[in-house]
Amino acid sequence: MAKKEKKAGRSSVWILFMLLFGPALIIIVFSRGCTNHFKTLDNYGNIGDFELKLSDGTVLTQNDLEGHITIFTTVQNTCPDSCGIDFWFVKEHLFKRIYTNAKKLKHVRIVSIVTDTDGNPAPVDDMLMFNLKEVVKDYDPRFWKIAEGDPKQIYDIEHNGINLYEERGEKYLGDRLFLETLLLIDDEGNLRFVRFGKSESMVRDFHDGFTLLEKEFEEKRRNKEK
Repeated sequence: MAKKEKKAGRSSVWILFMLLFGPALIIIVFSRGCTNHFKTLDNYGNIGDFELKLSDGTVLTQNDLEGHITIFTTVQNTCPDSCGIDFWFVKEHLFKRIYTNAKKLKHVRIVSIVTDTDGNPAPVDDMLMFNLKEVVKDYDPRFWKIAEGDPKQIYDIEHNGINLYEERGEKYLGDRLFLETLLLIDDEGNLRFVRFGKSESMVRDFHDGFTLLEKEFEEKRRNKEK
């Protein structure tokens, strides 16, 4: 009789274990042979050839996008912290994540193209860099690069039927839509996401888009390593 009770006790423990952990074990077993499925961003096409001169004197071209996730913005040398985009929002919701996860996100960078308030190319000057470092205390040029060059090279692309460079409106800085936009470019040079950079809600939304693209990037990397 005692032996039967002992066996029954072991059976009860096993049943309880399976009830608690069985579903998780099944998921683990099956997930090993499956590809993760998650929402992906739309692809709006390749941004094409370009050449920008960075503040350290090096040149950034389309070839340098390979293997990286790149966030493009504009920045104005007369009012860098709040004209086209709001540096504080971008710092809090984008740069901080990249900077604090530098080892994991070493393939991610922000590139800000210098313009005047009308959208014309402008040089990098000492006041611009001073203001940038004042707002972004942890500023690191490895992850946030300042560039000179014609912004048309990057922004002359369509998104939802609108040419970002050509679109104009009185509500935009200098009547130019592109001055206020954030572009998310994947590791093959394709435009994947666009949002305004002056609104905190829009920058947060852009961060969500970035998170989706980062998942896609990691999935691609894992598949290559298999």
